[in-house]
Amino acid sequence: MAPMAIMIAAAAVSAMGAIAKSRAEASNYEAQEKAANYNASVEKLNANAAMSAASANEQAQRRENAVKQSFDIARVGEAGGFTGTNVGALAQEGADLELSALNTRYQGAMQARGLLQQATYDEYQAKVAKANTVRAKQAGWLGAAAAAMSSASSYGAAGRGMGSGSGGGF
Repeated sequence: MAPMAIMIAAAAVSAMGAIAKSRAEASNYEAQEKAANYNASVEKLNANAAMSAASANEQAQRRENAVKQSFDIARVGEAGGFTGTNVGALAQEGADLELSALNTRYQGAMQARGLLQQATYDEYQAKVAKANTVRAKQAGWLGAAAAAMSSASSYGAAGRGMGSGSGGGF
């Protein structure tokens, strides 16, 4: 009777250990999930901020460009009029200023795109962590069941080895 009690106690301790370990792992995965979801939210906010900043910078640059071009047009008029070279220079400057404004918008869009891609990756990491949480909990219960079965098997083998007339228990 005493060996059976020891085996039952060992099985119970082993099962509790498996469950406790799985709960700790599940808790870790839950923390990873929360962190990844938080990071994704922050990155989405940063992407929106990057787009807004790029738009504001582009608009400011266009206003500055308009003022600069109006001064240049006035200077050309004072310096001898709109000859071929002056008109060509103004047209080239206008194209350069427009390209600069478009580059400002493009840089903001690319920054936002990168942040959104990182947010998507973080959301995926959160889903993986959530799945790992479920698996860790399942592994704990399976470990507990395995410990109980192992103890039962050990008890049965011990009973047969002792030559008892009861047939080894199970």
